[in-house]
Amino acid sequence: MKRLEGLLVFITVMAFFSFLLIPLSGAGGLPGSRIKTGFRIDNEKISNRAPVMQSGVSSQMEGLGSSSSPYEYAVTVIDPILGRERSRCYGINNMGQVVGKAYDYDTETEEEYNRQAFIWDSTNGYKILPPLVENAESGVWGINYNGQVSGYSFNADVPDVHKHGIRWDNTAGPVGDIVIVDIGTLINTNVTPPLSGDESTCYDLNNMGKVVGYSDIWNDAGDFQAFHAVKYDDSTGIQDLGTLTTHAPQWQNGYSIAYEINSSDESVGIADDSSWNLLPFIHDDTNGMQALNIDPAYTGCEWYASVINDSGFIGGFVISAASTHQRFPYYWQNSSADPIPITMPAGFPYGEIYGVNESGQMVGTMWDSDQEDAVEHGFVFDIQNGVRDLNDLIDPASGCVVTYVRDINDSGQISGACEVGGNKRGVLLNGTIQIKDELACDFGTTYGLYDYNEAAGWTQLNTADPGLIVSVDIDEDGQDELAVGFVGYGLYTYDDSNGWTQINTVIPEGMVAFGGTKLACDFGSAYGLYTYDQANGWTQLNTADPGEMVSVDIDNDGQDELAVNFNGYGLYTYGEANGWTQINTVVPEGMIPADIFN
Repeated sequence: MKRLEGLLVFITVMAFFSFLLIPLSGAGGLPGSRIKTGFRIDNEKISNRAPVMQSGVSSQMEGLGSSSSPYEYAVTVIDPILGRERSRCYGINNMGQVVGKAYDYDTETEEEYNRQAFIWDSTNGYKILPPLVENAESGVWGINYNGQVSGYSFNADVPDVHKHGIRWDNTAGPVGDIVIVDIGTLINTNVTPPLSGDESTCYDLNNMGKVVGYSDIWNDAGDFQAFHAVKYDDSTGIQDLGTLTTHAPQWQNGYSIAYEINSSDESVGIADDSSWNLLPFIHDDTNGMQALNIDPAYTGCEWYASVINDSGFIGGFVISAASTHQRFPYYWQNSSADPIPITMPAGFPYGEIYGVNESGQMVGTMWDSDQEDAVEHGFVFDIQNGVRDLNDLIDPASGCVVTYVRDINDSGQISGACEVGGNKRGVLLNGTIQIKDELACDFGTTYGLYDYNEAAGWTQLNTADPGLIVSVDIDEDGQDELAVGFVGYGLYTYDDSNGWTQINTVIPEGMVAFGGTKLACDFGSAYGLYTYDQANGWTQLNTADPGEMVSVDIDNDGQDELAVNFNGYGLYTYGEANGWTQINTVVPEGMIPADIFN
């Protein structure tokens, strides 16, 4: 069964130590080795310990959908590049940039090869992230706000060579300007001559460019390599975060891996303790590595802390002793809290957490049995709504089955993988329900127009006294613009990138957002009713003078209609497909959109 991709998992393999000619018995002897095998998805082959490859890529856009869609997410399938057969997506940042891989595969064994890392966004499409050596394979995991990317690259273009953790910088420029930062590996200076570990990987990075992952490290005798959690930054280089024990130097004190780091430099992962229990940990520079609390019902099992947000909200999972395929997700409200089990759907009892955003929404993959052929679905979780199958939240007409979810950004965009038309593809899910998290305020002639959000506080947008104000995504970029009527100046739109743009010298008597991306304007008896959008400009819908207007999905087709009062004519609806329809001869005194009856 190929799960647990996104993270390396430890599996007890007794034969590993005998292969290395290291005794298994004796005081302080490590009872078996925990081998890196990738999180339940894309498991690596134990024989060569080549950790999982991550990459992904490019194009087939299916659109963002309107804010009135009956489904919570619209599907964008990201196709392979460079003639590769498959694609898969991993990290996503708050700019909507996605990183992933494109790859070929063996039709009999499903083994991947020719893996190529990439970065993609809806405006620029995909861009290849160059490996350390031309034609070598590469993979990615995370991307931060600045477009820096964490991952790895092999250091030669031949099989069975070692890989190094990589951070790609300057990804916004041409491919030739991208800077590759090789974090190297841990060096044991107690050995003469000093020995460098064979390989490393970068899993995640924060907005300061600090990276976490793991690196191989030799013991002092030079006859055994463990792997330890590491952090890298440009000033101090690669740092060994250690393990939860110092009692087994002959085994280099066991194993650990760091999976994620937040803006406070707190990282989480998994590590051995003095009894060779694999425990979830949190690490910071002040307190070092500390074990998180676990559920006593799963004492002695393998525990993972896989994600942490800037508020210190932690997600992870435990592997049951009964079966390596029985994995149960948990969350910790903070580093001192007890873990809380996440209730899984009856049809999908097992799962893992891979991503978290600042709102505490978590994403991951769940499966329906502990058998090799289990069905896998991506899910989203929050404390209020519990676990929800993402396949229940997308339009089935997309033909897409979301099988894996890796990350979620603060806007709720989700990246992962799907099956569509029998092919495995990267996928981006865009929320069709736009979250309004800012307040636009008219303070009149005294102060003008201000915007307020929790992060930035108050920002003055204009000193003039605004009239009517409506928020609407005029340019269909997933971000609202303001439409504002300024007496004496005309009708303007405002967005964060381009500032103020005049779209009419006449100020409407009323206006509403329509269809998510259009503005419906009542210009009174002189001009009638018009709509405006960036692509088509102004379109007259009716010459009559409209009264009250609301935007509402009357026919539940996922697209808003206008409901308009026309004095002397009655109450009408207008839709793009069917035009005007009278629904009552009586004009109401007031109306609002609502969702009252099932």
